[in-house]
Amino acid sequence: MDDRIMVKVSVSDQCIGIRTVNRERKSPRTFYILRHELLRLRETGYLIVSDLQCFAELRRETGDRVTVTFCWLSEGCGGSLTGWKQTVMLPLNRLLDFAEQVGEGGTKEWKLLSLKETFSPKLVFVDQGNLKRVVANTMIRRKLARFLSRSFHYRGATEIRLFDDFLPYSFFFREMLGEQVGLCGGVILHGQEDMKKAYYAIHT
Repeated sequence: MDDRIMVKVSVSDQCIGIRTVNRERKSPRTFYILRHELLRLRETGYLIVSDLQCFAELRRETGDRVTVTFCWLSEGCGGSLTGWKQTVMLPLNRLLDFAEQVGEGGTKEWKLLSLKETFSPKLVFVDQGNLKRVVANTMIRRKLARFLSRSFHYRGATEIRLFDDFLPYSFFFREMLGEQVGLCGGVILHGQEDMKKAYYAIHT
């Protein structure tokens, strides 16, 4: 995913227009999406639209975000098509609220930087025994906090459920994709014979 792209959004009676600009290039033209099609994202969560030769795929993500993947195409010599693909992530509700403003005297143009791609599902400790042992040990607590901040950035995951493992300070985890179960495994504290050198790792 491209990092921190300037996105220019405009609104009219019928359409939402989107242009993108980054250091390397800018979109060759404004991509237009019918307002009523864009607003369907609230219910469907997914949309593919075309505008002349160009295409865009919009996909609702967790945490009030929408990923927009553009295929910017142009016609070359002999009728051949050339182009490039670009993906940006935007705040979903703010985009849809902006699309609904037309006719209400609201802002007609909006500029924003795309969001960074981060996937941070909710962490839920179902069991408390091993967690209480971790919290009581300052060194292990820091190790677990550091590990969790760097792990489980799984695309599409809504929740990570952690259960007590039979090993001290360790856990069994279950990735949840809405109501469906995804990846399962262990969050294991290795090297417990020397707690200063001990470290957490995922086993699947």
